[in-house]
This record gives sequence, C-alpha cells and structure tokens, in this order.
Amino acid sequence: MKRLIHSCIVLVAGAALFGCSSHKLTSVEPRLVENKTWVLTTMNGQPASGPRVTMELRPATALDGRIGGQAPCNRYFGNYQVASHKIHFTSMGSNRMACHHH
Repeated sequence: MKRLIHSCIVLVAGAALFGCSSHKLTSVEPRLVENKTWVLTTMNGQPASGPRVTMELRPATALDGRIGGQAPCNRYFGNYQVASHKIHFTSMGSNRMACHHH
C-alpha cells in the first residue's frame, strides 16, 4: 500500500543532505549531491539513532530527477527539481510497512 507523505520527508531529506556540512548551505550544485547515497548522521544537532535513514537523488534530466531512500521503517520516493541552485521535492510517497516501534 502506498500513501502520500507531506512535509516530514522534506525535513528528513533536508537534514540528511545538509546535516553533513559544518556550514550552512545556501545553494546546491546538483552534480555534487546527485548519484550518491546520503546517510542521516545528525538531526537538530543530535546524533541520529535507530535505523539507518538514507536519501538518493537520481537525475533524469539536467533539471529534474527521482528521490528515494529508507526512512526509519518505510521506503520513500518522489521527484525533485533543481531551480536557482535549490532542490524542490514534489510528489512524495512511501510504502506502509507494519513496523515495530520501541
């Protein structure tokens, strides 16, 4: 079963993408972030704990592509567009696994 995800995945993806830098990024160079597996290491200044959270950006054209990865329980997916050196996430969704929460 699939469902749409709202802003929560953008926060996770943003933390994964920008959390690995010691300085605040104000623009994105697509070739530097695409075709890599990003792993969430910190969120809100705290070390990430629990299941591994990942994000992958796969380009389709020079301006858009597919995003996907593993959230704490479910896999998520969607599209992204690059405009003015910023990444915009659209059409986000995920699967709905029966997950055990501690």
